[in-house]
Amino acid sequence: MEVYTSKNIDIEITSAVEIHKKELDKLTYVVSQNRLLLGQLSSELKIRRTNVSNTEAGGYKAFELQDLSALKAQILQERRRKHVIAHMSDSTTDSRNSTCRENLVLQRLIRQEKIKAQQMAASEKTKRNQLTHNQKFYAAEKEQLHRKLGTFFEKLEKEQTSEAFAHLLDNSTIGRKKNNVADLVKETEETLKKFGRVKEYEKIKMDKIGSRIVRLIYFSYSDDFPLKWEIYCYSGKTGWQVLDLNVNTNFYDLFDRLNQ
Repeated sequence: MEVYTSKNIDIEITSAVEIHKKELDKLTYVVSQNRLLLGQLSSELKIRRTNVSNTEAGGYKAFELQDLSALKAQILQERRRKHVIAHMSDSTTDSRNSTCRENLVLQRLIRQEKIKAQQMAASEKTKRNQLTHNQKFYAAEKEQLHRKLGTFFEKLEKEQTSEAFAHLLDNSTIGRKKNNVADLVKETEETLKKFGRVKEYEKIKMDKIGSRIVRLIYFSYSDDFPLKWEIYCYSGKTGWQVLDLNVNTNFYDLFDRLNQ
């Protein structure tokens, strides 16, 4: 039977303490190693997390930047498209409005020109009708005047000087004054005695000033000499009337006028 003394007990306790101390040191070493490994793992994990975060953040940021750039470009393009469409619409509207205004102005001008043309046509028609009427009227009046002058010279051929002037000046102003008629008859008879009585007569020309005043030039032929008769007539209320009459031998100027 083993007997435990206090010394033995101390030795055993000391041994047990040493053993536990060694085991505790081993555990402490293991714990420190585990802590070191855990620290390394924790550091690596942090690095990986950081890389992953940076990668994801960078990806997200890159994606966001690309997306924002594309979105901005799309917005700008859409704005430009809308601006162009609006401008084209405004231009089209302005062009249509301008075209409408131009068409209205053109139509108004065309209407005005048509009205002017119609007025001019009506005026020309009136003038033509008036001219035709005047021509017919004055043609008839002129024919009447020529007949009167023809009768005048026919009476001169018959040596009926007084009757010739009475017929020629029946509705004229100078015919109302007997002294004028008597003077004309006397002067004409003296001229015919000097140059010979009228055997023939001929109308040479008629000059017209305006529409109512004419000068007629007649030649009368005797056996020896021609005479030039200048008769000025006016178309008044009572028809053609003689204003003045002149008998002379100055027919040379007629040849001078032929060369002008």
